[in-house]
Amino acid sequence: MNYRFAAVAAVLLALVPMARPAAAQSSVNPVPTPTPTVEIPPALPPLIKHEAYVSAGYLVPPIVRNEFSAGFPGYRYRSGVLRAAIEFPLAAGLTGMVKVDARRYVYPHYGSQGPVLACAPGSTNLSCVQAVGPNGTGATSVPGFAAREYEYDVRVGVRALEPRIYLGVSYLQRANNYGYPRLRGYGFGLEKLPDVDQILSLYGGAYYYPMVRGNYVVSAGPMTGTTYDLAYHVVRYDVGLTLKPSLKSPLFVDAGYLGDRSKNANNAPATISHSGPFVGVGLTF
Repeated sequence: MNYRFAAVAAVLLALVPMARPAAAQSSVNPVPTPTPTVEIPPALPPLIKHEAYVSAGYLVPPIVRNEFSAGFPGYRYRSGVLRAAIEFPLAAGLTGMVKVDARRYVYPHYGSQGPVLACAPGSTNLSCVQAVGPNGTGATSVPGFAAREYEYDVRVGVRALEPRIYLGVSYLQRANNYGYPRLRGYGFGLEKLPDVDQILSLYGGAYYYPMVRGNYVVSAGPMTGTTYDLAYHVVRYDVGLTLKPSLKSPLFVDAGYLGDRSKNANNAPATISHSGPFVGVGLTF
C-alpha cells in the first residue's frame, strides 16, 4: 500500500505544474479603460464695450484767418472746445455712436476806432474788410472789436473697424457776433474715438461738408436789402490723446490739435481757417 500511495502522490505532484498554466490561460484579460473625450465649448463672441464721455478744454490760443483777421492769435482762455460721445449696440452686432463737437473762437479785429475809412481796392489797412458778394464787391471799413464765432456739429456713425473707428454723417451749424448769417450744412467723415477705459489712447477724425450756407442780407450802403447766398466748402479735423491717471477714476486729461478750413463756394469774402492746440479734462460714465 505504501508503494501504491507513493506512486499516486508522485503523479499528483507531476500534474501540479501543468495545471498552473492552464489556470493562467483561463483568466479573463482586463478591458482597457477608454480615453475620456473633452468637449470644447464654442468660442464666445468678443466682448464689445460701449463707452460714454464728456470733455472740455481751452484753445491756447487759436490762429484765425478770415476777412477780419490776417492770421492773428485769438484771446487766451476765451476760446474753447466741448465734446460728448456715447456708443450703443445696433442690430446684427453692429455698434453705433452719437457725438457732439462744439467750438468757440474769440479773436481781435484790429480796426481803427475813428471815422470810417475809404477802402481802396487792394488796401492793406486792417480796418478794411472784404464785403460779402461776388468777386470785386469791394471792402468796407470796420472798427476794431472782439469777434466771436460759435460752431457745433452732431455726428452719427457706425463702427467700421477696431478699435473704435467709425464712418459717420454730420450736421454742422455756425454763428457769430458780427452780423453774418447762421450757416448750416451736412457732411460725412471718418473718426477714431478715444478708448477712455485705457491709461493712454489716441484719437482723431476728419469731416467734409460739401456745402455750408446761409442767406446774407446787406444792411448798409447802396446795396442795402440785397440778399446773397453765402456758402463754403468746409473741412473740420482734430487729433489728440487721452491720459487717465488711474483706471479706477472716471477723470482723464484730454489734449491735442484741432482746426478747420472753409473755402469759397458762393459769395464768400475770404477763405477761413481756425487752428490751434487744446488741453482740457474729461469724465467717463
